[in-house]
Amino acid sequence: MPSEARCNLYHVSGFPLAEYDVRTCHPFLMLKFFTDVQERNRYAEMLSSDIYTQIGDEMQIGDRDQIKKDFQRVCNSPHKNSGWISKQPVFQFYHKHFPNFAEQFIFKRKDLAACLQNFEASLLVKKLGAFCREQNLFWILMHDGFIARRDQGGVIAGQASRIILDAVGFSPRIECKPL
Repeated sequence: MPSEARCNLYHVSGFPLAEYDVRTCHPFLMLKFFTDVQERNRYAEMLSSDIYTQIGDEMQIGDRDQIKKDFQRVCNSPHKNSGWISKQPVFQFYHKHFPNFAEQFIFKRKDLAACLQNFEASLLVKKLGAFCREQNLFWILMHDGFIARRDQGGVIAGQASRIILDAVGFSPRIECKPL
């Protein structure tokens, strides 16, 4: 559902709803796939702030949305070759700071987007969904987050954070925005 239309959602009980977003979800989930401990620790440190902004600042691209699009292009391209990928700002950034990860994971994985989407689904659909059903909590899954009643959202966000922490070793930032 487009963000402009979400304001029309309401819970029949009258409880206000909020949107909960796992910030930079796919870049954050990539932590799981680092094999070099030093690169992983440097990356985790960078994720403490907005990775898209850091990439944009370093690559001198002021449009954060353009960086997100470039990230998706690098992840989604099944036809990666060294000439094409070496020109992509997101790949250049990752290769400069995390050369082992960039070569072994970003470049070689032709299914990178599907890998990250499936990993996200295993955490936010299967595990978080099971928790919400067991606890009888209202939630609507969205890409990189969910919508919940504001009185229950903190509980759900806390569980989402624990699920991601268990899977990648670091806690994500989950932001709340009232609908």
